[in-house]
Amino acid sequence: MSKTKKVLLTLLGVFLIILAGVMILMFSFTQSMKADPDEEKKVRDKLNDI
Repeated sequence: MSKTKKVLLTLLGVFLIILAGVMILMFSFTQSMKADPDEEKKVRDKLNDI
């Protein structure tokens, strides 16, 4: 295999690993930002008490 192909495959591999990491982080962030119904109810009750 030529040196150019090895370099391109290495760069592609690194790019895919970085892309997978970003996608995992985005998924984790969106999951953590979903509202928790129990906590939301507690906050609404406290606000209504004020």
